Amino acid sequence: MLASFLGVPTEPKANPNDTAYIPRPEWYFLFLFQMLKYFPGKLEWVGTAVIPGIAILVLLLLPFLDRNQNRHYSKRKIALTVMGVVVTGIVGLTIIASVTTPPQEPVAAAGTIPSRSPSARTCIRSTAPNVTARTARVASSRAWPGWMALR
Repeated sequence: MLASFLGVPTEPKANPNDTAYIPRPEWYFLFLFQMLKYFPGKLEWVGTAVIPGIAILVLLLLPFLDRNQNRHYSKRKIALTVMGVVVTGIVGLTIIASVTTPPQEPVAAAGTIPSRSPSARTCIRSTAPNVTARTARVASSRAWPGWMALR
């Protein structure tokens, strides 16, 4: 719902000749992306599969590891410590990755038509010959949703 109101930032079109582009994952994968920096080369699989897998396994086994009879959270030291360490690690790695991410160049939103685009005017005139010049100017200067974009 939020994306329909605020829009989604688009990435530039793929260009194999552009070596300056640095791909970045979405915010919910940034902690894994940051772990790649700590495990370079042939050890990447340890940082992206083994360590997160162990963390998930520990969280799944946590009810069986902490057999404390007390239900109050202040008396569940093992569970709070393990959960706190995992969440702090994920949040910390995500913050480090987002701070060290270089800014991307701004990109026009998907489906926008530049106001001076000759191809947009040609397309409008060729598909609708009864369109007046004023309507063609207005139509070519509007930003259309992606599924309505004039091609």
